[in-house]
Amino acid sequence: MYLFIKLIILTVVIVEHIENVDLSEGLSPNVFNLATGAIITVNATCGETGPEYYCKLVEHVLKRPSDTTPGQCNICDAANVDISKRHPIANVIDGSESWWQSPTLQYGKKYEWITITLNLKQVYQISHVIIKSAISPLPGNWILEHSVDGQTYRPWQYFALSDTECWDTYRIRPTIGKVRYRSDDEVICTSFYSKSDILENGEAHVSLITGRPGAEGPSDTLREFTKAQFVRLRLQKIKTLHSELIDPEKMDNAITRRFFYTIKDVTIGGQCLCNGHARECRASIGSALPKCQCEHNTSGTNCEICKPLFNQKKWRSASSSWGFVCNECQCFGHSEECYYDQTIASKKLSLSKSGVYEGGGVCSKCRHHTVGINCEQCEDGYYRPEGVPLDSPNPCSKCQCSGPGISHLCIKDVFHLIEGRKPGDCLCREGFEGNRCERCAPGYKNYPQCTQCTCVYAGIINTEVCDGQCLCKNNVVGTRCNKCKSGYYNLDHDNIDGCAECYCFGATNICASSDWGLEIVNNLDDWMISDLSGKVKVPPTKETGRLVIANDEMPSSAQNLYYWEAPEDYLGQNLYSYGNDLKFHISYVVSRGDVSGYFTDDADMILEGGPDNIRIGYKWHKPSEVDEVNTTIIMPLREKGWFRVGDDGKKTDASVSREEFTLVLYDLKRLLIRAKFHTDQIEGGLYQIDMEKASNTSKSIKKAEGTEKCECPPGYAGLSCQYCAPGYRRVNNILVNGICEKCDCNNHAESCDPFTGKCSPCLHNTTGPNCGECLPGFYGNATQGFEDDCKPCGCPLLISSNNFSPTCHYEPNSRYGYICNCPIGYIGDQCERCIEGYYGNPLVPGGLCLPCECGPETNRSIPGWCDHITGHCRVIDECADLDDKCILMLLEDMEFLKVLVEEANLTDVANLPWTRLLHLTNRFTKISTNFNDYQRVISRGNQIIGNYSISFDLETWADILYLKSRELYDRGPVLAKDAERVKNEAQALLDLLNELWTMIIGIVNQLRKHHDPIGHISDRMLQEAERILRELQARDFRPRVEEADRELRKAKNLLERVRQLLTDRKHTDPLKQRLDRLAELLRDILSIVQNKVQPPIQTTVKLVRESYPVTAFIVAAVANSSRYADEANITLTEAHKLLEAAKNALIEAVVTYDILPRLLAKVDNDTQMIEERRGILARLNPEYNDKYVIPCQKHAEELIRQVNFLNGLFNATRDVAEYPLKAANVYQKIVDALAAAENAAKKANEAAERAYKEAYPGTDEALTLKAKNAKLRSEELLQQAKEFRDNKVPELERELAKKKFKLDVIADDLANGKRNLDLINKALDTLPKDLSGILRGVEAKLRNILDGLEDIHRRIDDIDRRIAADLMPKLNRLRAGTTSGLDNLTKIIDEARNDIRDGSRLADRAEEIAERVNRLHNQMELNFKELKDRILLARQKAASIRVSLGTDRSGVCARSYEAQIEPSVSNNIILNYAIKDEARDALLFFIGNKRTDDFMAIEMVDRKIRYIWNAGGGTKMLAHTLNIETNDQQLLKDSQWYKIEVNRIRNEAILSVKRIPDANKLDPFEISDTSPEGFNRMDLNRDSNFFIGEFPPDFRPPREVRTNSFAGCLYELTLDGKPVGLWNFTTNKGCDGCKEGATEPKDLSTFLFKGEDSYVIENQIRRYDKKKFLVSLQFKTFDEEALLFFTANPSTGDYLAIYLKEGKVIYQFNVANSARLSLTTKNKYNTGQWVRLNAEREKLDGVLSVDEEYLEGRIPSGSPTNMELSDSDLYLGGVTPNFTAHHWPNIVFKSFLGCIKDPQIDTTPLNLLQQEAFGVEVGCREKTEKVVSFKGSGYLQLNSEPLKEDADFSFTFKTTQDEALLLLSTFEGTRGPRSRDSHYYSLSIVNGILEARFNGGVGETILNAELMAVNDGAYHTVSVSKKVRKIILSLDDKEIGTTRLARGTKDIDAPTTGGLYLGGLPQGMSLKGMAGTKESLKGVIRDAVFNGKLLRLNEPVSFEGVGIGRESEPLNRLVDN
Repeated sequence: MYLFIKLIILTVVIVEHIENVDLSEGLSPNVFNLATGAIITVNATCGETGPEYYCKLVEHVLKRPSDTTPGQCNICDAANVDISKRHPIANVIDGSESWWQSPTLQYGKKYEWITITLNLKQVYQISHVIIKSAISPLPGNWILEHSVDGQTYRPWQYFALSDTECWDTYRIRPTIGKVRYRSDDEVICTSFYSKSDILENGEAHVSLITGRPGAEGPSDTLREFTKAQFVRLRLQKIKTLHSELIDPEKMDNAITRRFFYTIKDVTIGGQCLCNGHARECRASIGSALPKCQCEHNTSGTNCEICKPLFNQKKWRSASSSWGFVCNECQCFGHSEECYYDQTIASKKLSLSKSGVYEGGGVCSKCRHHTVGINCEQCEDGYYRPEGVPLDSPNPCSKCQCSGPGISHLCIKDVFHLIEGRKPGDCLCREGFEGNRCERCAPGYKNYPQCTQCTCVYAGIINTEVCDGQCLCKNNVVGTRCNKCKSGYYNLDHDNIDGCAECYCFGATNICASSDWGLEIVNNLDDWMISDLSGKVKVPPTKETGRLVIANDEMPSSAQNLYYWEAPEDYLGQNLYSYGNDLKFHISYVVSRGDVSGYFTDDADMILEGGPDNIRIGYKWHKPSEVDEVNTTIIMPLREKGWFRVGDDGKKTDASVSREEFTLVLYDLKRLLIRAKFHTDQIEGGLYQIDMEKASNTSKSIKKAEGTEKCECPPGYAGLSCQYCAPGYRRVNNILVNGICEKCDCNNHAESCDPFTGKCSPCLHNTTGPNCGECLPGFYGNATQGFEDDCKPCGCPLLISSNNFSPTCHYEPNSRYGYICNCPIGYIGDQCERCIEGYYGNPLVPGGLCLPCECGPETNRSIPGWCDHITGHCRVIDECADLDDKCILMLLEDMEFLKVLVEEANLTDVANLPWTRLLHLTNRFTKISTNFNDYQRVISRGNQIIGNYSISFDLETWADILYLKSRELYDRGPVLAKDAERVKNEAQALLDLLNELWTMIIGIVNQLRKHHDPIGHISDRMLQEAERILRELQARDFRPRVEEADRELRKAKNLLERVRQLLTDRKHTDPLKQRLDRLAELLRDILSIVQNKVQPPIQTTVKLVRESYPVTAFIVAAVANSSRYADEANITLTEAHKLLEAAKNALIEAVVTYDILPRLLAKVDNDTQMIEERRGILARLNPEYNDKYVIPCQKHAEELIRQVNFLNGLFNATRDVAEYPLKAANVYQKIVDALAAAENAAKKANEAAERAYKEAYPGTDEALTLKAKNAKLRSEELLQQAKEFRDNKVPELERELAKKKFKLDVIADDLANGKRNLDLINKALDTLPKDLSGILRGVEAKLRNILDGLEDIHRRIDDIDRRIAADLMPKLNRLRAGTTSGLDNLTKIIDEARNDIRDGSRLADRAEEIAERVNRLHNQMELNFKELKDRILLARQKAASIRVSLGTDRSGVCARSYEAQIEPSVSNNIILNYAIKDEARDALLFFIGNKRTDDFMAIEMVDRKIRYIWNAGGGTKMLAHTLNIETNDQQLLKDSQWYKIEVNRIRNEAILSVKRIPDANKLDPFEISDTSPEGFNRMDLNRDSNFFIGEFPPDFRPPREVRTNSFAGCLYELTLDGKPVGLWNFTTNKGCDGCKEGATEPKDLSTFLFKGEDSYVIENQIRRYDKKKFLVSLQFKTFDEEALLFFTANPSTGDYLAIYLKEGKVIYQFNVANSARLSLTTKNKYNTGQWVRLNAEREKLDGVLSVDEEYLEGRIPSGSPTNMELSDSDLYLGGVTPNFTAHHWPNIVFKSFLGCIKDPQIDTTPLNLLQQEAFGVEVGCREKTEKVVSFKGSGYLQLNSEPLKEDADFSFTFKTTQDEALLLLSTFEGTRGPRSRDSHYYSLSIVNGILEARFNGGVGETILNAELMAVNDGAYHTVSVSKKVRKIILSLDDKEIGTTRLARGTKDIDAPTTGGLYLGGLPQGMSLKGMAGTKESLKGVIRDAVFNGKLLRLNEPVSFEGVGIGRESEPLNRLVDN
């Protein structure tokens, strides 16, 4: 009953938890047209200033206003009563067919700039905008903009007339082809709509969401981007029919009146902005605007906040997948509102409604005297009594505390039971204790004063003494026993020694109590019940405030003793818990009435941890006589009382030292609290567990005094000196008494490897072991020790979107100090320009260099054939000759009509009496002339303004240039002044130096004159010399300061000696020598000045002079700009004046126009003669029709009639063609039969003639004579025939009967087999588990049947052979008998013939049965093939599912897999891994041979990744330094997903661990190591052990592998290039799925086809056109035969295929199974380089364009033009296994291995992973292909490698051939001198064994591997090692032969280009004895390694008949297995 109640409680808890899980999805209101209710305005509309005359763009004949006939011209008048003549902006949104129209350009070019604004009245989420034009084209250049406030507008999209306009007008990279948004807020520019040829009713559809990266969410960025209240259309350029080519001076109103905008509809699709929290949006009562009907507990105008009491989790916008419902806060009914606090959520302090500490809800305004995050506490002065629930209406009662020593506060609730206090107990002041503070605390006296005793209670032994002599504890000193000894700290009464010893890990013995605050670890979740070993784990039951475990819930094996096991929160690094308290409250219940039980003697608490993982225990429990125990335990975490615990849980004699206890806390792995105390215990309980530890972030006023704070020496850090300070390393990682040594990291790292000293991680963009190098992408000198040593490379910009080079190198002489290593398409020091053939602007954010998409008509021979900015292609000038006869005739007729008009006699008109009419006409003409002049002036003014605006390459470019000129103009004068100043200073210095030099030379010359003095030097000269010397001393010659000072001192000494020389002639000569030296030194000074000072001065002067023209140009440009502006202002002023005059003239014209109606009658009479003249012209038109038009129409009708006639003949022929064809075939058969009969008659006649001649030859040799002579012989033969008839024939009959019986048995077996086959076919969909076994059994039966049939056929053949060999010769001998004998013989022969005939019938029947058996066998094979295909297809679909791997809820996951691996010398392992919990260790991967020591393992140990391997020579280990960080619980942080990659080549292994966003970058911490030489082959196969997570219990793992459990999430695992299906396990324990992981950045426009049965199936495009079809894509491959594209309709015979055959591209299509076109390229395109392909069909024509090759063809005329492929699937790169390829035998359906980029059908881009695909992934990364297959007739040529003195190479192969060439290095066939032709080396298979040949130019050496057959079809690894002359040949890492090269051999040279042949030789190439055989290989070669470097097989020099990257037996072999 007890268990049943607990089960009910557990069920309720689970149900409540499920109900609180957010399973909702985002909501979305309906999308509707927001424009219908908008306020729309425009800045110009036609007809506002009066009637305007306009014509459509398509009309090219002017109409007069008086012409009322319907046409293409009309009037727009805003005031007209006819609404069809009014075109206001409101027409755009009224839903009618009416439209808005702008003024035409005849009123000025200003009307090209129109702005339309729609105010939607509130903010909405916009999804799309649709613009529809009316009677004009869509606008040419325009911008779609949006705004939230109506003030700040941002663009949504730009539209331009051409891609060039995008660049020139908007400075935006044009979108060409498929739109690929790089971000959710990217603004693009397109010319798709503007360049359309549609002149009326055009439509532009703008989707703001489709195709953007965050469309599925949508993302917050996309929400912000699509948010708008105001939508604006800025129309900036009208689309014309190239009228811009017309001279503006000659462009009259007849042209400009056709240029205007019209828009008949604007649709703005959008929805209310509800952030995914409303499904409805409707207007409420009293409001016209719709409002969100918020759900998900949200509120606000846009559902942008949570309801007041629903803030447990942070408000978030909902997405299509997650609703992010606002959760209610748990306030226990004491508050109606709460708010969200992220800090609270991070610390998990808020309790949710489901009882879990999750979220950050904080209740506010708590009532009923409650406070706290959840209103769960009582306010000060109140308490919650025991038994009162938290949600009680009045939970708190007032404290009853008063009296001495009481603080008037009390214990608030039961959560303080751990302190031994109850709710309501009073809180005492210092010195008092007791529930009501009724006594003094120990160490205090005299209640109620309670003053402190003289002796400090915590430090004395005689605790009964208060004021007497104080006896101190061992580690305490002082007269009051109030201080700790030196080397000790923390005086505590619970410590029997008083103070604790300073530990400090041996770094010092000086410490004190920590001043850090206490942090309490308290978590009642995730505790488990475990036995001592940890193998048994049982979750307890959680009740209110406690955990409970019933004894009968434990397994019987663990019921004797079990523990509470702490969760991760209490484990790990707990050094700062030392000396502090661990507090918990436990309980247990013993069964009553049974006295046989007893208390067990076991450790009550156990800690496990430390580097040696020791187990220590503590015992506090004392047996009690009561049956129920509730007790609080407070344990100081010190070593006193702790002991070692054995494996049985019992206490040992060994005590625990301070060092041992500290190390256990330093790395605490398990914390166990005893739960089972009594043998008859029925229940155990655990209430609250508080672990105290010191924390520098704690706000607690209580300090962690039990934790030591050491005074650490320099280099040490941490409270206990347990760490090394930043910049130091712990030598050899010794913790206790270890040494912290300073790292040599150039101040760029805070730590380094404790063993090697390698710095990690390097900061400040540095790398290298000592952080002495700059990272790729940075430049500078990293050894200087400053943070900015390494500066980023801007290639050309520093932003990621425009930094195209990952590396650069320092170049001081360059413009910027560095040069970038530009990728393909870029050029310049900073990759700032595009190379020839590429276009774009890398200097604009987001700009790229893209390949020019120029067709074959582009002239590529001229520079700049593709504009490097716009991508515009320069087309070959092939002007068409417009010589159309019809046009010429039309022009001639127009000239004729013009002459007739000019010759018409109109003179009488002037003499008519209506002079008033003539006067008015003349005046009207004058006014019209003036008005036209006015228009021309206005046009001229606009042109001047336009020239000012756009003549310098449009307005935007002018703005940019103007800004640049302003910048240059501002900087120019400053630079010029600086340069001028430098020049002046330098010139002054030069002049001064020259002057000093002249003065010094003069002095020297004067002194030289006095070498034989005749007098004395005057005082004036001496003073002058001293003055000059003083000036020299005062001057500072910077380049040689010290040298100048020395020379000045020498000059002083020289002058002093000069004075002496004036009186002493003895020193004249030495003085002269010194003077000469001084002159030489001064010349040196001058040389320094000339060499060091003058060149910079000259350079400066040159720069200044060069800056003059620039400055002048800038000044002139500014002046011109000002002048142009002044001229424009003057022109505008004149235009205003003219406008006023025109208005006045217009008013006058209106007045005049009012008079015209009165004169209308007179005008009608006066125009009678004009009507007569017009009649003459009208009569000319019929002549024109009769002369030209009618004959042309008749001719056209005749042609149509003939075409229809021919088509009718063809139809008739087609209808009756079937039977004549059949008749023709029958007739042909009759002719053939007659011919055969004639031949037979001739042969019969010839036979008769021969028989007659043989019977009667006319000689003695007649046949009759021979018959008589043979009579006796015939009798003998007759006797023998009788015996044969009596004996042999019956025997043969019996044999035939037996055979017949066997055949009947076989027929029955076949019938049974057929029935079994039917059963198999019915069971195909329910495939049994042991399908492979059943298939093998059926296949064995079939083999038995076929073996039986072969035996029957063999026996039948034997019978036929015996008849032919025995019977027929005997019958021939019977021919020689007599007539009677012959008669008898004839009878015998007839009988024999009858017997033979019966035998033949039986044989024929056997043949029929055999044929039926074969048919059934073939049918069974087809059924089995279909079965295999279905299985393979199912495996492919399953393999396409990516399933991640994680642990189950109990944290367990262990799986084993079938190893898809072969023995190899190289391996590649890639894992995509993340972890969301705190586990430190995990076994991620293990694969090992079952019979040998070969294995590989990847594990995480202490959050570091390790790779361990053994290839037979011993185990090696690599440990990466990157720390694996914990991801969030949803694994959403891409930066905390890791790509772990291992590359092993021979005996070297490389380990790389990178964050996923950096997966494509180099790993700066990549590590490598080597295993012993000679052990290169990892001998692993399909039979190997393959584990993830845990090892099986019966498996003994290598001792170096330290983990045996799994943690985290493994998303992808790739082994040797093949993905491992994590779902396809062999065994499983635990395990569950986890989130799909992050993937490395890839090119989303490219797709990699892996070639192993890979394919893509796409649906046919929506806008399929039956008459035309276009396939466009790029590909690269090495395949000689492969399918690229295929689509077909088997029922009609229509198909279209593109495939490779012999490396050439073949394009075929078949229409209605009656006409086929095939185009084949001349060149081969399987080069491994990108190839652009376009294949097009239009009706009967086909075009194939492959790179520069262009082919076209045509199917026969009259063939059908419709291809019925609208419902046909599109296949790319291959077909499914069950595809019926035999319908199209001529097409290659082999799967494609390579890359496809930008696939497109017509204008529809294809996403190849959107529908169904297998073996295809996004991105086409460059990788090294390691395998190549050979078909037996091909070869692969690579660049060869020489064999130096110390060299080696190896490769792996498999074949079944007795003879095959494996490898040959030779100079044969290469260019260059022939002196090295005798150098070669080769490996081949001869008679099934290996043979190696070597020649270094002095003689050949042959080495055979005797008795080692290698043609067994298995993989073998051959290695060749060369040490000087010694050659060692190894097979599978075993030495099989040695030899020495010919004497004198040193190196074996090899060509650098080509010369290394694998698998065979080119046709026609001579072997010349360089190898044992020339036979081409049929097999596989892989993992070719030369001198430790893996050969890239995908970089061939040449090849033929090979599969690069392909290995035989793809996925089909999985089905067979």
